[in-house]
Amino acid sequence: MGQTTVYFDILFLYNFVMNLLLLFLTSYARGGKFSLGKGALGSSVGSFYFCLLCFNSYRFLEHIMFQLLVASFMIFVTFRVRKIGEFLRLMLLYYLLGFTLAGGIRFSASFFSKNPNQTTLIAVLIGSFLLVICGRFYLESIRQKGAEQRKTICLFYGDQTVRLETFLDTGNRLRDPLDQAGVIVVNSKILKPFLDVETPENVRNLRMIPCRTVMQNEGMLYGFKPDLITCDEKPIRAVVAWSDFFHQEGYDAICNPTVLMQN
Repeated sequence: MGQTTVYFDILFLYNFVMNLLLLFLTSYARGGKFSLGKGALGSSVGSFYFCLLCFNSYRFLEHIMFQLLVASFMIFVTFRVRKIGEFLRLMLLYYLLGFTLAGGIRFSASFFSKNPNQTTLIAVLIGSFLLVICGRFYLESIRQKGAEQRKTICLFYGDQTVRLETFLDTGNRLRDPLDQAGVIVVNSKILKPFLDVETPENVRNLRMIPCRTVMQNEGMLYGFKPDLITCDEKPIRAVVAWSDFFHQEGYDAICNPTVLMQN
């Protein structure tokens, strides 16, 4: 019976490159910046785990529980997510891309190997190329759709002008009780340089916006009415509120799309 020689350095490098590619494309789909250092660390963990599976004494690590644990650690190390929803979305993207890559390699191997179960280097390269090409078109369509949910809004307050990258969220249904204008919720860190958010009573045109928290508890947001709000150089009627619990990555504010139709 023949013996199989395994070169762990090559095996580690092969899996490292595949993992890094998957993490990069996951970051691309997410629309955020990719940290090569964090991605390399996450890829190393996944590659080390794969190498351990080659030892018979560690075969118990093939259990799906360990596979999910390693994948979760890779996602957490690379992206440092804190919200469970974002974490699950990244996990889903990672596995979808992984299945696509595996399918591309298997498809390529059927043409370049007599044994369809045998993976060759050229099959890996072609499978990776297909993943990048097909994934690029698919992910670009996702990002294009996301771009339709982004607007730049300008606030004019006294002698200050603030540009806000705003996410259009139909879930934001807040209204100003005084004139029923829509509410734009802004990250308080954006307003601190020119607005005294720590002592709201000193804010000109102060408003109190009733809101409901995630736990369905009644709450209140402080807000104000700027001298002028524009979007695409057109004035809109809205009130601005600020929050310390703003967690919409890549954006400065959130507003309902209908707010942009008010003038």
